[in-house]
Amino acid sequence: TMKEFDKDTVFSDDVLSKIKYSQDNTTMIIVAEGVDPLKVEYSAGGLTATPFESLSGDGYTAPASVAFFQNRLWFAGVDGFPTTVLGSKFGDYDEYKYSLTIASGAQYDDALNLKSNQLRSKINSIVGGQNVLYCFSEDGLSFVDGGSNGTIATNQSIEFNLKNRMPAGEATPTFKDDVLLYASADGTKLYAVDYDVIVSRFLVDDVAKYAKDVVNSKITELHYVNNESKLIYGLMESYEMFALLYAKGKYNGFFPMSIQNG
Repeated sequence: TMKEFDKDTVFSDDVLSKIKYSQDNTTMIIVAEGVDPLKVEYSAGGLTATPFESLSGDGYTAPASVAFFQNRLWFAGVDGFPTTVLGSKFGDYDEYKYSLTIASGAQYDDALNLKSNQLRSKINSIVGGQNVLYCFSEDGLSFVDGGSNGTIATNQSIEFNLKNRMPAGEATPTFKDDVLLYASADGTKLYAVDYDVIVSRFLVDDVAKYAKDVVNSKITELHYVNNESKLIYGLMESYEMFALLYAKGKYNGFFPMSIQNG
């Protein structure tokens, strides 16, 4: 039996549509732009929800996005630091104090504070991949990684670089077959990001370019459902939905869907 909790103590109705979350084992962190995070923990007794205060204790509030990645809890788009990515101490999701440089005593497992000088717009989503933390903004797609394939990001080996200038919208990106899909800033394009081993770089393609009759409004949500259908579902600003049958390197099929009674 799931134990209910009062979401209104943290999220009001006007920000519920902006909710983003990330989950690791028995813990889920929920964020929404303009409010402080919520921590939901699972146990045999059900669910418990409490404000996540570790971030605000170090002076950071109201992050726009959250992700678990490489045994750290990451936040981005916090108030006053729109182009900064914060990573917790390695293995300690409650510790965000960091050293400025290796010379000042930083250890490899210390918390991380990364500011991009390449970005001008707020980071609106972050998603952890196999070896890369993907950061999305209206400037494009940026990577946080350890500087080479498979290297864990630490204070002693880390890079934060803008990789393409295809603006990203606020819909949370999703993965399918190791391919990352994200909506454009205007919400009318659906980009697929895939690593090409032949040319040794990431390639980006608009998989919705031939489906404008289906994707005819701004994409506001994306979800991949890993079941027998293997479909990616999208919600648009018009309150219409689409389903995408997508396989890496194969034909993409878009199907319109409707929501009964709006």
